Amino acid sequence: MKGHALFVVCGCLLLTGCALTAERRVPDGTYVAVTDRTAVLVFDGDEAIVQMSATLDQGPASWIGRGYSYNMSKSGDLHFIGTSAEAHTLFELNRHCRWNGTSVECQRTTGDNVIYTRPPAGVAMPPATEEQRVWLAAAQHVQANESAGTSNLGTLAINSRTTFPGRAAVSRMQKNAKQQFCGESREDARTIIYVLDRLGGRERSVRDVFANLPEFALADSRPAKGDYLGLSEVLFYKGAKDTQFAYLNVDIGGQTGSIVKMEKQDGAWTWSAECATWTNY
Repeated sequence: MKGHALFVVCGCLLLTGCALTAERRVPDGTYVAVTDRTAVLVFDGDEAIVQMSATLDQGPASWIGRGYSYNMSKSGDLHFIGTSAEAHTLFELNRHCRWNGTSVECQRTTGDNVIYTRPPAGVAMPPATEEQRVWLAAAQHVQANESAGTSNLGTLAINSRTTFPGRAAVSRMQKNAKQQFCGESREDARTIIYVLDRLGGRERSVRDVFANLPEFALADSRPAKGDYLGLSEVLFYKGAKDTQFAYLNVDIGGQTGSIVKMEKQDGAWTWSAECATWTNY
């Protein structure tokens, strides 16, 4: 993207080898370091999202959080999989990590042990990663609009996993991108849609963001009455003067939606504009 730094993580390289059992997994969820709240591990199926500590920031994309496949040995040792370019970063962050049955313990090259834990059951967790903060800010904006003119915000149903529309909707987005797309060039707009579409090939859990918040209700399927809000994975980039932006798809029941541009201002993510609307009917 001309003038922007666009970050996408792909490819794999086994960084540590031993006998692995693919079926062994850390229980899904967000784990935050006890002594460093900027260090976060998010486990979701066979993937781990790693958000590095600010003190270990090795590159311009690290504030986003990076996705790695992982395996766990019989003894609980975790073995992350990433690109060859990320080998140093992973080694510096977590020289040795293991699941002890209740938390993740990692030893850094300094010799310090870092323990990552989850909150007690029934306790709402503040968003711990940039993507989680974007999801929450987008949902709060939609809820406020839905409740405009009323004294009761009500409860907004949220799809428990990320979603992205099918080919017909993507084609409509691409047509919109040729005309106007939040001030981006035609080339940049096509890139944004392409990357979001690629990210939409997998479903990620958003449970930790909205669980135990009274203004939201998680839905695993379309409610019998009304619809749920669907959120896609988030594409981050940096604009001029290190301005931070994010794009994601926001939809209502998978039938209608739009690509939304979010902007980070004074440390908080805000809804900036809707860039490409679409319908599936």
